Amino acid sequence: MSKFKYIFMAFALMLGGYLISGVVMAEDKPLINGGFETGDLTGWTPFTTTNGTLGSGYPQVVLFDTDNDGTATYSAQFSVGQASSVNLTASGGGIVQNVHLAQGEYQLSADIAVAFGIPEVGIATQGGLFELLVDGNVVASHNFGYVYVDTTEHSLLASVPIHTTGDHEIRIRITRPGMPAPELNQYIDNVALTGEAAPTEPEPTEPAPSDSKPGKSGINSSGQTSDAGKNCNYQEGSDNKGGNLDNCNAGSKK
Repeated sequence: MSKFKYIFMAFALMLGGYLISGVVMAEDKPLINGGFETGDLTGWTPFTTTNGTLGSGYPQVVLFDTDNDGTATYSAQFSVGQASSVNLTASGGGIVQNVHLAQGEYQLSADIAVAFGIPEVGIATQGGLFELLVDGNVVASHNFGYVYVDTTEHSLLASVPIHTTGDHEIRIRITRPGMPAPELNQYIDNVALTGEAAPTEPEPTEPAPSDSKPGKSGINSSGQTSDAGKNCNYQEGSDNKGGNLDNCNAGSKK
């Protein structure tokens, strides 16, 4: 085989592997940009609740120590609240992303924080309610309640059973009563979805075909022949109202 043919075959194998990998990646859609490492909201879509707002100019990605480990990293920043004071229901919004998961058990987690920057002693405001939702169902939540001049960190963690393979919605919602408060911000970082798919069950093994067929005569274990098509409703020697005797053991070996 010529050198050109070897090179062509190698290229074909590489191209085939790339195409197969592309198909796999198209079907497998994991959570992306959970740590906002791109410096923006790539992969995420902002949303608002009824009469809710994420704050003027929000959400944005900034450097902040959301997990309280002493290092500021990229985090999504919000300033949620009611869009108007007409409706007093807690309002706000958050971010959402669709993923493709196989059936199995998963862990969904996120680091969250609230920072209230007004320095006056004794002033507090509602920090906000954070909720993790999967396919519209709340799987974990934390309400910061009233926060003072400080940064409060917290982690959300939930076990998520996925019953069907397919697309699933991951949503993080933040709501609070009142209009967005000056110097009050909410943060999200390190959103992670881990776990494994359920093991595939082996296909059932079909039983071996039987030689016996309905209606077929044969010899049973006692050495007698059987006639599946004959129906005997009375015993040998009985009178069938016509005086004729019938032998119910007609199939027996004589």
